[in-house]
Amino acid sequence: MRKQLFTTACLLIIAVSCFAQTLSIENVQKVSLRNTDAIKEGTEVKGYYFFYVSDKIDKKTNEYTLQITDNNLKKLKDIKFEDSKDLSILESSFNGTDLIFLM
Repeated sequence: MRKQLFTTACLLIIAVSCFAQTLSIENVQKVSLRNTDAIKEGTEVKGYYFFYVSDKIDKKTNEYTLQITDNNLKKLKDIKFEDSKDLSILESSFNGTDLIFLM
């Protein structure tokens, strides 16, 4: 009985992991991921954002990339900008039409 339960649990874990989503970021040699989160409208997930350092400009400045994907991880937009090395996203909000980030 225990052996069957263990085998069933292992098969279930393998089946679930086969349907996991993956995302590849191209043309990046080293990534320092700062923030990532789901973009939600109410309780429904509409997409995801990934905020990472894409390049170092100088001692105090980094180039950042904010990548926005849909709920199937299809890339919708890459936004690149330069700012201080201590930047991070504190909060994000989506109301169905507008996406806002508090940095």
